[in-house]
Amino acid sequence: MATSGVPLVENFYLYDSCRLILCVDPKKRWEMGQSSHFYHNRNFTVFVLLLLLHFPASGADDSTSVGTGEVQVSKMPENMRRFLADSSISPALQLDRKVLLDWKAQWVGYAAQNVNATAWLIGWKETDASPCNWTGITCEVFEDQLRVTEIHLTNKQLEGLLPEHGYANLTAVRYLGMALNNINGTIPTELGLMPRLEVLDMAQNRLQGGLPDEFSELLTHLVSFNMSVNNLTLPLPASLFSSCTFLQSFNFSRNNVGGAIPQIGNCQQLEYIDLYKNNLVGRIPFELGALRSLTKLVLAQNNMPGPIPHQMLANCQNLQVLQLGGMSLEGPLPIELFNCPQLILVNFQSNNLSGPIPPEIGQLKKLTTLALGNNSLSGELPEEIGSLSNLRYVDLDSNEFVGTLPPSFSGLKSISYLALQENLLTGEIPMVVASLPSLRLLDLSHNQMQGEIPANISVVELFYGGNPSFDREPEAAAVA
Repeated sequence: MATSGVPLVENFYLYDSCRLILCVDPKKRWEMGQSSHFYHNRNFTVFVLLLLLHFPASGADDSTSVGTGEVQVSKMPENMRRFLADSSISPALQLDRKVLLDWKAQWVGYAAQNVNATAWLIGWKETDASPCNWTGITCEVFEDQLRVTEIHLTNKQLEGLLPEHGYANLTAVRYLGMALNNINGTIPTELGLMPRLEVLDMAQNRLQGGLPDEFSELLTHLVSFNMSVNNLTLPLPASLFSSCTFLQSFNFSRNNVGGAIPQIGNCQQLEYIDLYKNNLVGRIPFELGALRSLTKLVLAQNNMPGPIPHQMLANCQNLQVLQLGGMSLEGPLPIELFNCPQLILVNFQSNNLSGPIPPEIGQLKKLTTLALGNNSLSGELPEEIGSLSNLRYVDLDSNEFVGTLPPSFSGLKSISYLALQENLLTGEIPMVVASLPSLRLLDLSHNQMQGEIPANISVVELFYGGNPSFDREPEAAAVA
């Protein structure tokens, strides 16, 4: 049916915070995202035609751009938005609404002495037939029905316990975010039974205990999991990563989680692992080397003694950030480390590592941060460090390095921080180091160096105390 002045409606979808998408050009079909669940719904056809007649087909502003195939429901008049919502109430959406109202009742009860904290919940009205216009709630068409698909409650001053029930009934929700609140208590078992959840963000609360075993089922479809900055203490379930095909990001940093890291080799899509500052024990898992997509690995500030396993760096072609500081690690730097061409940051500070820095370090051409301070590394500083022109931060303090500063350090054109204190270095400060254009801090204190401080030294902060002798005071801008 074609009418002069009215474009042909081929398909339409509810998408992204209740926006109505109108595919008006048969040659430009709507392409659905891989993880979305949008389906053709014929029930709105009459309403869509009314919208097309109500809004102009061209010259409209961004919120009603039917000429480009899109009408944003949130910008429509109130009566039209309510018509859309009320005309699409299904039993499943009614159940979504009931779950949210039950949660509201609990949160309002916890905040009885701080009414302003949850004032936004007033908008969650029992008189509303649909929850789709409520603060923090996103609805989309899912399996021919309008459903709640995203719950955004980050930084909403929520407090008290998490609701115990209702999660399993939210069968279309793929995003649940409650970060930056004051939620305490344990994690409900039913939270692990949400059948289509892809993103779970509970960071920066006061959650306690550990993950229920049911969370291994949740990880069969979860993409991003963030529980950082809580008070979790129990070990991660042994079966947690038994089936984690889609998991890309796992962040449990700044908790007190104990036990060992469960077998994680099945998570082939993992790009980001952050377990910083927990109470993890045992060895670094070998199977980390099977994660070919890994770009960031942070295990620092745990108690995992032993050598850095060669196997964990077997497939590090995409690895950019590796933080293993403060873990009681021992032994030499693994030679495989220098076969990770994308590395930007390496932090092995405060371990018990020994042996030299291999010349192969010159292969890490993208490296900007090298932090190996407070270990027992020895030998001369390799000339090859000077070829790393992207280096900005180098910390090699409190080791057992000997010899002089290599002239090749003149190639460190980007370096701003160079800490070499508390080693066994000898000789003078090379002129080429003193005049590095970006260098702001140079710490050479407590070595065996001597001679003159170059007259052209341009660093803002120079530390040289604890050396046998320097023949000249530094410039006024420098600090001893």
